[in-house]
Parts: sequence; C-alpha cells; structure tokens
Amino acid sequence: TNEGKEFLKKFLKVYTDIIYSEKYDGFISKTIIEGHVAPISGVTYESGLPLSKQRAENVKNYCLSDQTGVDTSKLESMLEAKGYSQSRPVYDSNGEFDIEASRRVSFTFVVNVN
Repeated sequence: TNEGKEFLKKFLKVYTDIIYSEKYDGFISKTIIEGHVAPISGVTYESGLPLSKQRAENVKNYCLSDQTGVDTSKLESMLEAKGYSQSRPVYDSNGEFDIEASRRVSFTFVVNVN
C-alpha cells in the first residue's frame, strides 16, 4: 500500500543511517523480512506459503529499489525474504486470531554480539 511504502521509506532512512555508521558497522549481519498470512478457514500452511513468500519478496524488492530515496546498495547481501504462511498468527486481547494483524510483513535482525 502507499501507507506501507511511506513507512518503509522512513524506516529505511533510519535503519541505513544506523547500519552505515562507523559506530555500528557489522553490528547487524542480516535482516530477515518475514511474510505472514492470516489463519483463516480452508487455508493450510502449504497453501498460504506462496502468498507469504511473495509478500516478503515484494517488501525486499521495494527496499532495494530506487523508489525509497535511500542508498540501499549495501543492503542487498543483508536482506533475506522468508515466508511463514500462517504459522505465526497475531492474537487480540481476547486470545482470538486477529485476522488483519496477521496479514503482515515483519523484520527480524540478526545481531553480532562479540
């Protein structure tokens, strides 16, 4: 969505400012872009996997595109897209599946601590 793209532009600006800085050079070794789908009736892990992978790939491709206005040349080797289908749903405060919140892309950072 346009809203998602605007969020990613802001995120990438801050993220690259940090990881490109001398102070944090090498601190984050990998960023995993995780695609998820909602756990709805009739959708199996296998049937939801292609959509979740595509969501993650779309975000990765956008992050690496020139549309962001950010130099992401160093990110290509650091970004990995993975699909998780419906294996990691989001729950609401009543313990029920939150369908809208489960349809998402999230980021996981692999940090080098030594």
